[in-house]
Amino acid sequence: MMSIFSALIACCYSSITILFGTAVGWRYLHQKSIQLSWHLWILVASLPLCYYLLDSIGVAVFAIVSLVVYGYLPTPSLDVGNKAVLITGCDSGFGHATAKHLDSLGFQVFAGCLVKGGKGEQQLINNCSGQLTTLQLDVTKQEQIDEAFHIIKEKLDGKGLWGLVNNAGIHGIINVELQPIHVFQKVWNVNCLGAIRMIKKYLPLIRKSRGRIVNLSSFAGRFPFVGASAYCISKAGVEMLSDVLRQEMKDLGVSVSIIEPGAFKTEISEKSKIDLMYRDIMEDLDDEIKMTYDIEKQRSRMDVTKDADSGQSTDLSPVTGVIQDALLSKHPKSRYPIGQRGGTFIWLANHVPSVILDRVLPAFSLDLYLVRPRKVQ
Repeated sequence: MMSIFSALIACCYSSITILFGTAVGWRYLHQKSIQLSWHLWILVASLPLCYYLLDSIGVAVFAIVSLVVYGYLPTPSLDVGNKAVLITGCDSGFGHATAKHLDSLGFQVFAGCLVKGGKGEQQLINNCSGQLTTLQLDVTKQEQIDEAFHIIKEKLDGKGLWGLVNNAGIHGIINVELQPIHVFQKVWNVNCLGAIRMIKKYLPLIRKSRGRIVNLSSFAGRFPFVGASAYCISKAGVEMLSDVLRQEMKDLGVSVSIIEPGAFKTEISEKSKIDLMYRDIMEDLDDEIKMTYDIEKQRSRMDVTKDADSGQSTDLSPVTGVIQDALLSKHPKSRYPIGQRGGTFIWLANHVPSVILDRVLPAFSLDLYLVRPRKVQ
C-alpha cells in the first residue's frame, strides 16, 4: 500500500515538473531570453527539497512554488512596429527616461514637456531620434492638451495612438491640518485630474488602435504615509480611476495598467524643492497652529538634515522596463509594483489590521516633513 502511495506522490512530482518545465521552455523559446534559465534552476532546486524534506505535503508546496515562479516569467511581447506613444511629464524623471528608452526601441514618441525650450526638452531633442516629437503640455491646461492632440493626430496621419503614459506629477508633503487647501487642489489637479483630462481627450485615438493606457501611480496610493496626505490622496485617485477604466475598456480592447514606483530619486522628490514649498507653508500658518505644533523645532531639524533621499535609487531603468512591458506585453498586468520597499508597504496596507497598522505607521512616516505637536507640560 505504501509503495502505491509513494508511486502516486512521485507521479505528482513528475507531472508538475513536466508541466512547469514545458511552460518555461515554451516561454524561453518565444522570448529568446537567457534569463529564463534561472527559473529552471529554481525548479531543479525546489524539487528534491520538497520531495525529501516534506514528502507528501511537499507536493502542494512544490505546486505553489511552481505557480508563483511561473507568474513572474516574462510574457510574450508584441513587436514595436510603427506604434506611437504619448508620455506626459517628460522634462525629467520617469517621463524623461521613458521617452528616451521607448525612442531607442523604435517607438514613435510624443514627449509632453511642461517647460517649452527647457533643459529636459533640449536633452530629448539632442539625444533622441528624429521620430521623437516634443510638445508643450501642461496637463492642467485644456488648451495645451487640445493643441497637442491636433499636432499628434496630424502626425499619425490616420492611424491610432498605441499608448498613453500618464506620468506628470507633483508632490505635496506636510500634515493635513497644516496643508493649505490650494496645495491639495494643485496636487489633485496635476496628479489625478491631469490624467483624467488626458484620457478623455486621447481615448478615441487609443480605441482606434486597441492600445494601452499606462498610469503612473505610487505605492503611496495604497499606503497611508503620515505627512504626505495631498500626494497619497491624489495617487489613490489614480489607482481607482485606473481600476474603473480597466473594467470599462475590456470590451473595447484597451488595456489599462498602473505603475507603482517606490523609493526612486527624481526631481519630484528633491529636498531643495520640497524644502522651499514646505517653508512657504509654515510661514503662512496662523498663531493658533504655531502654538499647537513645534514649528521652530521642525525648522531646526530641516536645517541640519543634509539629504532626504537616503535609500532612494537613482537607476530608473526598472520603471522604464515595466512601462515597456505594460505597452508591449501580450498580457499586460493590471499593476506593476516596482522599487525598494514598495511591495512591502502595499502588503502591509492590504493585510495588517488597522489597529496594528496605526501603531506601526509612525515608523514609516515621512519623518523629515511631519511637524509634531508641542509636548503638553
